[in-house]
Amino acid sequence: MKKKMHLFVILLVSLVSVFAQEEDFFMEEDYSMDVDYPLNPAYEDINLDKENEMIQNLYSEDKKLVDKSIKKAIKDLDEYNPCVLYVLSNVYFEKNKDKAAQIFYIGQLRARIDANLCEDISAREAVSVLNEEFGPLINGYTLKDPRKLKKIVESAIDYVKKHDVNYDRRWINLYGMTAFYDTGDKPTTAPEEKWKEITESTIENYDTTFHDYLKTMEKK
Repeated sequence: MKKKMHLFVILLVSLVSVFAQEEDFFMEEDYSMDVDYPLNPAYEDINLDKENEMIQNLYSEDKKLVDKSIKKAIKDLDEYNPCVLYVLSNVYFEKNKDKAAQIFYIGQLRARIDANLCEDISAREAVSVLNEEFGPLINGYTLKDPRKLKKIVESAIDYVKKHDVNYDRRWINLYGMTAFYDTGDKPTTAPEEKWKEITESTIENYDTTFHDYLKTMEKK
């Protein structure tokens, strides 16, 4: 279990933002963490093998494997947690910039949702790490054309609204401080009966924050 935790954190930190409602909608600070601790027993059933394998394949030196993995990841986009979508957006960028950008923003919004579902506030910084690592390539492209940016982000929001996910939303919990000690009976994730409300609220906030950001761009 410790090995699984170690691999996940290495992928998240070394391969790979905005959770909080801050002025800069797209960029955040970088963060790091020590991984030399046993995993919280409450997280022992979080399985990230599928995501770790896909990320490794996307970064493979075998071009055929990379192409095959890109096609699979796009086809099964809802099967992978946001870490994969962030990586995919950068790997796929030169092949289809608009589609890659859409995938990035889908991943970003889903990461925010997952962060809000997580009761461990420290884990939410994982979104900042992902945005800091993978945002520059995508945002450097979309921010040059506000109309294109609007179209792509709105399509990403619409996609998230219409598609359910089939990955463990608790992936982000592994980035927080509670991953390193036994929390006992203390909840580490919001109860499932609140997930719909949290999801809808997060999407609404993301949409509002984005359109406010567009207005500031128009004034420049």
